Amino acid sequence: MKKIFQFTAFAIFGVMVACSSPKQEVAETSFGQPIDTAIAVTADQALALLDSSDAAPCTISGTVTEVCQAEGCWLKLGLADGSGLLVLMKEHSFSVPKSMNGKSVFVGGVITRDTTSVATLQEYAKEDGKSAAEIAAITAPEIKPVLEPVGIVIR
Repeated sequence: MKKIFQFTAFAIFGVMVACSSPKQEVAETSFGQPIDTAIAVTADQALALLDSSDAAPCTISGTVTEVCQAEGCWLKLGLADGSGLLVLMKEHSFSVPKSMNGKSVFVGGVITRDTTSVATLQEYAKEDGKSAAEIAAITAPEIKPVLEPVGIVIR
């Protein structure tokens, strides 16, 4: 009787192991062109590339902190100092979901120092729902790093 019980327990265990589902891969969603996520650096590391060049190709791994709520045509990746690196889909080459806040992403493209005009800054403020007084208070262009992506992978 003891051997039958042991055999039955062993058989049940074997069936459970054989029928268990394999671990599922993390689902990814891609936009734009395919990018190599294996070479990704942080947004802060990518900024250091601008110390020796006006433009540098890179793939950045980071967390989305803000997304354009009008069209999904830009997003920001969090930086260590609490600010965000602007990722701007030039000429609306593609757009991303407006619900990406907090998502982990890989963004491949070229990082540059870009001058954002007063008109564009005011447009961003309008898209963000700022008041007319806040929009009118924007009177100077802004020079900051911008990443123009060729592709984005969301994990």
